[in-house]
Amino acid sequence: MTAARNHFPADPLAFIQRCVLDSRIVWTYHVNMRLRNRSISRKSILDSVHAYEIIESYTDDKYLPSYLIYTEYAGEYYGTSDLMHYRAHGCVVSS
Repeated sequence: MTAARNHFPADPLAFIQRCVLDSRIVWTYHVNMRLRNRSISRKSILDSVHAYEIIESYTDDKYLPSYLIYTEYAGEYYGTSDLMHYRAHGCVVSS
């Protein structure tokens, strides 16, 4: 077990929301392409931070624990395959 796995946030949703609000996130190339192909703006993901819900947890993912996040913004719903991975000091947005 790696050191990162020993430091799960007590409340992963609050941790992810805090990362977003503090601009401590990294967007992977792959998620940027998926957002572009689906005409989803980063702004809609960022501005809907208070509507985030964890609908699936993958605590045993290969590198980092991951969480499938669902959110709603201006009547549009997002989630399904977009994952937030936590790191000690921020989040990685990937898919």
